[in-house]
Amino acid sequence: MYFCGLESAIVLNYTAIIIGLLALSVESLTAAWYSGALHHRLNERQPFLLPLVLPVLRTLALLAGFLAGNAMQPLASVYSVNLGFSILLIVGLKIMYENYRFHDEARVILVDNFSSLLLLSLSGALNLFLAGMGAGLSMPLPPVFILLFCALLILSSVTGLLFGRSRGMKPFLRKFSIWAGFVLMVLAVRFIILQFI
Repeated sequence: MYFCGLESAIVLNYTAIIIGLLALSVESLTAAWYSGALHHRLNERQPFLLPLVLPVLRTLALLAGFLAGNAMQPLASVYSVNLGFSILLIVGLKIMYENYRFHDEARVILVDNFSSLLLLSLSGALNLFLAGMGAGLSMPLPPVFILLFCALLILSSVTGLLFGRSRGMKPFLRKFSIWAGFVLMVLAVRFIILQFI
């Protein structure tokens, strides 16, 4: 019975991690969507390198944060798990606040050279670095999840560009990003509460 309970807990934790990665990938979807919409509106060539550069840089940001969190674990000692989930909670709140405060136009970048491509790709890197740090402090993250996240970013970037080009800017994207931050916050609170049960 104990092993069945342990197995269920692991499956639930992995499910929560996948949901968290999906929530973190929403920022890439919206960035690519806005970019695709702007390029179509201005009759500019679509930034076809975006679905390659953005996922690689943002995945590296998450991985760097995770490694930093792992390195900090001995310093945080017994508080590392709660500290890690608290950082994830702050990241969720930060994503919600940023998307509530900024208008769609403030997030649009015309990608006309490699510098602007890097700027757009790195625009959400801080949130991912902090989320990675929180995960590194609080939980083991098998390498397959890093690869899954990169695949999610590639998919969301391609989808964003295609839908942005065909449908233009949509107000629901802002709400979608706010909900993604909320989901991340709820997951963090859930894990924090589980530490005390």
